[in-house]
Amino acid sequence: MYQRLSYIILTILLLSCSKSETPVNVMNKMSVTPYTEVMTKSLVDNISIREKSVGIQITDFSGTSIYENNPNNNIARLKYTTNWLIDDGADNAIDVILTSLNAKIYGWYPYSTEITGTGESAFLSIDIAGEREPDQMTDYLWCAQSKTEPAGSLNINCSNPDVNLRMNHALSLIAFVIYKDGYEGDGVLSKFEIIDNSITPSIRVNKEGINNLQMKLTDGSITGGDMVSNATVNNINSTISLSVDPGLDPAILFNQKNCHILFPPMSINNRSNLEFRFYIDGLKYYVSLEGSETITYESGNIYVYKAKLSPRMIDITGVVEWQTINYEVGSGYN
Repeated sequence: MYQRLSYIILTILLLSCSKSETPVNVMNKMSVTPYTEVMTKSLVDNISIREKSVGIQITDFSGTSIYENNPNNNIARLKYTTNWLIDDGADNAIDVILTSLNAKIYGWYPYSTEITGTGESAFLSIDIAGEREPDQMTDYLWCAQSKTEPAGSLNINCSNPDVNLRMNHALSLIAFVIYKDGYEGDGVLSKFEIIDNSITPSIRVNKEGINNLQMKLTDGSITGGDMVSNATVNNINSTISLSVDPGLDPAILFNQKNCHILFPPMSINNRSNLEFRFYIDGLKYYVSLEGSETITYESGNIYVYKAKLSPRMIDITGVVEWQTINYEVGSGYN
């Protein structure tokens, strides 16, 4: 009996020692690959993003504190060489070390240190002037992702350190493809304006004086700034060369655009209040949308309008709405 009891006690002690061993603190280096869903429709797409720098902030799963309280995780930069690397913004490499604690990543483009707040309360200061030139328009992107894939089920931690980070477009884009119909001039487009003739205009731009225009990293929503009646693109210098209707293929149309403008999402109660002005060969042409319905321009969407230029006027003849993933063709114009 005594020997049997001793054996039982020894077995319990061995099991107890085994369970009380100090657990291994598993850690792993995180890798992040940013991308956009659509290949060809935006100013920043899945190919050109490799030429860009993307900002990231790594937080705990709830998005309320910096991951593991490491200041390197507050504002870091993703930059592509032969693969995507994480650095401090000055080409000094950073290893983001993941533990068993689940992480969440907030991303923004373009890379900037003008970030206020943490995670769910973080904002990026942005610049959308009322007057710009074609190369002064920034395609702002955002991301808030707690899984290794945007629609995945794996939490980001030491067991799952490789993240495909989907970046989302915060702005709307209007583009125009213009073709000649009996117009014999050179067709040089120098300036383009979008005008909201509503009593309360909806075009959001920088605030005069101290600008407070911001993009929220959780959803890309834009706040602050001033609501104005018009926005202008100067020094376009695009020659209208088409002489036939270019059809309604969105990819072809976008590549043939003569002008475009990026702006925060907006909704205009009466679509006829929206007017477009074109300065072609030194003359001003203008056209308004037809109808009285509400028109809404959503974030991440491109609206490509076709316009026919004749000697005395310009007419909108069609529009393609290109959505974030799919596109729909709609017209309503003759």
